[in-house]
Amino acid sequence: YQPGDPTRWVRARATARHPDQLFVNEFEQERVTEVGLIVDVRLSSNVHTLRGALLEHSIQAAAALGTALLDQGNRVGLLLYGNTLNWTYPGYGKLQRERVLRALARAELGDAPVFEDFDRIPTRLFPARSQLILISPLKSRDRDVLRRLHARGYQILVITPNPILFERQAHGPGAALDLAARLANLERATLLADIRRAGITVIDWDVALPFHQLADTALSRPMPQRGRI
Repeated sequence: YQPGDPTRWVRARATARHPDQLFVNEFEQERVTEVGLIVDVRLSSNVHTLRGALLEHSIQAAAALGTALLDQGNRVGLLLYGNTLNWTYPGYGKLQRERVLRALARAELGDAPVFEDFDRIPTRLFPARSQLILISPLKSRDRDVLRRLHARGYQILVITPNPILFERQAHGPGAALDLAARLANLERATLLADIRRAGITVIDWDVALPFHQLADTALSRPMPQRGRI
């Protein structure tokens, strides 16, 4: 017991065993994070090859992150951004994990012109200073929207499956293809550097590397916390 502690916190049984001292119960506030997972299902930003679609890797990453974050006790919501705004309302625990996984299993690419850019991300869905995790191959025009979201106080982590490496690996050797890939990667490196300079964490993911090898890096990033009673 310390002077100023509420007397209603006094623990009667422990105090009875030690008549010369008072003991109190201590309360620790549970800390949770409000997380919004945003998966880019825009047709214009994704790549198809004979080996499959880049979107499949984005879905796998979202499923792994959503499961891990929910297992840690966070409140997680999911937005599929593309043909429509497919929103899974935030929640906790195993039931929410099933909702998230079902939504991801139904994810399809879309090309609605109104969602061509990230300007239509409905920020009203995400509380101020919550953590946003965007999984997207990215387009050059996305940088300005990400900067604006960061300026509004959102903590943003971008996991970007590399579309250039994905497409290049689907083709055989060729000097012309190698040169085109190098030029495209230089342009992409400039885009990612611009986003990082805004204070946004970006993980450039070569999907030939299993996502679980990146998961620890993604989940180790400090996230804003909110109190829950």
